[in-house]
This record gives sequence, structure tokens and C-alpha cells, in this order.
Amino acid sequence: MLKSKFQTSKFFSLLAFAAVISLSVVSPSSAQTTNGQVIITWEANNYIPAGFTGKPLPAPHTEIVVSAELIQNNKLMDVSGAEIRWFVDDEFLKSGTGLKTISFYAGQEDDGYASVRATIVTKDGSFQNSLQIPIVSPEVVLSYKSPTGAVAPDSQITVEAIPFSFSIRSLSDLSFFWSVNEGRVDTKGNVLTLNVGTPKTISQNTVQISAATQNNLNPLEIAKSLLFIPLQTSQ
Repeated sequence: MLKSKFQTSKFFSLLAFAAVISLSVVSPSSAQTTNGQVIITWEANNYIPAGFTGKPLPAPHTEIVVSAELIQNNKLMDVSGAEIRWFVDDEFLKSGTGLKTISFYAGQEDDGYASVRATIVTKDGSFQNSLQIPIVSPEVVLSYKSPTGAVAPDSQITVEAIPFSFSIRSLSDLSFFWSVNEGRVDTKGNVLTLNVGTPKTISQNTVQISAATQNNLNPLEIAKSLLFIPLQTSQ
């Protein structure tokens, strides 16, 4: 299966980075009296393509759920009676007794990250940790099946538009707009089936397919992708 190489490499490099920072452990603060570590984890509540096993990355307007736990002496502590304070981008968000989990909506971050900090105050002292969550733009990857990459003339191909990081819950919340060789195609949905003819000129040896994907719930959330499919030529 072939995909838009630039988009997939960019997207999965971000996935690898997110996997590293999604579980963050640092040295405890100097204010504490007992060794301890705060562990912060997060997840993005946005659309995941079927069969995708990676960690979904949040886009602006995506809900992010963050949780904190306290480890002391290699044991998970009960912090139901502890005061837990939360900060996002160095601004106080909320606090509460036993408030281990909070949620917030990602903004349009200038540096591409949302900074989250949690402070847990117990009878043993104050413990804190922070992490940065990558905020990405929505993307759409165009994919088709071909063992060699090229397709035979006078054949039929199917191209799928696979969206990532849109702030939606269902594929039906998206609209897809297709074009082939810069001509608009009246096709609905994220799958385009195309009959390829026989090229008559050198310029016709490649099929150019583009797709624009728009969030129906937030029309400003749009992603575009361009794909060039070579046609097999006789030797």
C-alpha cells in the first residue's frame, strides 16, 4: 500500500515523539520529604481510523484528557485525599481533592505544544511533574494498493482518503472533495474509484489525484493531500 510519503513521515515522526512523552517521570521537587514521582499520562479524544494502533495526536479544538498518579517507594499511592493542582501553559486551570484527571481543549499553540503541569500535595510534601503535548494540524493521507506503485492502463484503481487528528468522533462528520488531473470529481465519501484510460501523451503517464477533507462541525478545520500515480508503460 502506498501513501503520501511526506505526510506519513511527518505524522509518524510525531507519533514516535508522542509515545516518548505520553508517560513522563521526573525527579521529585525539593519541597518533599519522601522520595516520590508524579506520572502524567494523556489521551486525545479525536478520530482514529479503523485499524490504527498508534497514539492519536490532538489538533486545535481537540479535547485532551490528562491524568496524574503518585509513585512512592515503587508503590502506587492513594491520592484521593491529596490536593492536586493543574496548570496548562503555565496558567492555573483547576484544583481539587483527589482531582487526578482533568480535561481541556487544545488551543492554537505558537510553539506546537501544550504544556501541562500537575502538583500533588500530600502529608509527605509536594510533588510535581510537567510534560508537553504536541498539537498538530489535521492531515489526510491518500492510499491505494499496487505491488509496484504503478498501475496498468485501462484498469480500475481505488484510492482511500485516511484522516488523522480531526476533532470529530465519526467519519460521517467529514466531507471529502476529490479532483483528478485538476478536474472536480462528483464523488462522496472518503473512497474514490477511478477507471484509468490509456495515456496518449507523456504527460498522461501520471494520474494526479487530490482530496480536501473538511470537518462539518468546524468548517475551518481542513486538510488537503496530493497524490501522483504512475501508469505502467510498455518496455
